[in-house]
Amino acid sequence: MEWSCFVIIKLMNILRNIGAGFVAIVIGVVLAYATDYVCVAAGLFPADNLRVAWWIILFVVLYRSIYTTLGCYVAAKLAPRNAMALVLTLGIVGFVVTLLGGIVTWNQNLAPHWYCIMLAILAIPSSWFGGVLAMKKRT
Repeated sequence: MEWSCFVIIKLMNILRNIGAGFVAIVIGVVLAYATDYVCVAAGLFPADNLRVAWWIILFVVLYRSIYTTLGCYVAAKLAPRNAMALVLTLGIVGFVVTLLGGIVTWNQNLAPHWYCIMLAILAIPSSWFGGVLAMKKRT
């Protein structure tokens, strides 16, 4: 009886961590797409590519990194255990997905190559920073 309760609690913690990770991804993706939509509607950049001034691309990298940090902050707050492991896992997933996206679109002339490289490089530090901010608030 006691052993089964331990397994159920462990399983619930795992499911809550998965849910927290899902929430972080949704926050980052929804905010990024919403900001992209507003920027396109405002005429800041075209809808189909990022062949624009370098400072606009840096702006895009900045807000996407901030949204990653925010999403991981929320994930760390929601996670019942191992919050930093969760946000670092999310950072690694973000790094891999961004890197794969960059590889797939490398020759499609959608943006300068340094754009996807910067996003990939910043994925893990942005995630880590969100976790650190959440941990500071916990203590």
